[in-house]
Amino acid sequence: MAKPQSVFNYTMEAAGDTVALDVSLLYDEYNLIPETSPTVLVGNLTISPSGTPKAGMKFVINYGGLMSYDGGIISIFSRVLTALEALKLYTITCTYINAAWVVKLEFSDLSTIEGTYVTDGTIVGSTKLVAGSVSLSKLVVGAVRGYFLRAGVGGVWEATNGVTSGNILQGNGTDIVSNAVTGDITINGSGITIIGAGKVTQAMLAYTPMEYLEVNRTFSSAEVLTLYSSNTNTGIELLAAPGVGKYIELI
Repeated sequence: MAKPQSVFNYTMEAAGDTVALDVSLLYDEYNLIPETSPTVLVGNLTISPSGTPKAGMKFVINYGGLMSYDGGIISIFSRVLTALEALKLYTITCTYINAAWVVKLEFSDLSTIEGTYVTDGTIVGSTKLVAGSVSLSKLVVGAVRGYFLRAGVGGVWEATNGVTSGNILQGNGTDIVSNAVTGDITINGSGITIIGAGKVTQAMLAYTPMEYLEVNRTFSSAEVLTLYSSNTNTGIELLAAPGVGKYIELI
């Protein structure tokens, strides 16, 4: 015989309380309504089951939100609401499965998606997530390794292949892209750089220091007279200047 449907209304007060919901009572839903708008909670409010539950038994709790924490917290079937959750509206289901109560914050007001569980396909359109509310492990792009997420045209998230061996990720002024390294050097998949053929020639590297330089010079009588003249300081060049950026070191 089906039990008659009934609703249990409970007013959440600032002082907090301990409420035991008897699993044998004939209630289908429980409304938790704040005393004021909002209510500043200074004591703990604990909602817990009592009695002997059976597998599949479910409590549906309509949580009215607007509870601001100031020393107290709210615990529903051992599920502690965060300060942000305590302010929101929720339909909470408490289901007895595998000898334990499973508590789900299934949805809140229409302007946000809050809680522990979000149905597949519900985050669409203009829906926004609170920063950090989705862990990195949840941002899965199929089962493909080496892909990364980037904001594409119009800020739409897209998967981009970053697995090509030897490529590097760089900005091109618009996007982050995966490009091959070209030019004088390349990089392989292990990070080893390779100088391309003909980029550095042997002629560029060849250099043999001159150990000594022998200069033979025959002086004319006029040059000798010039060098020893008391009226001039004109010298005679024995080694030509080596050119711009070079020098000759004489030891």
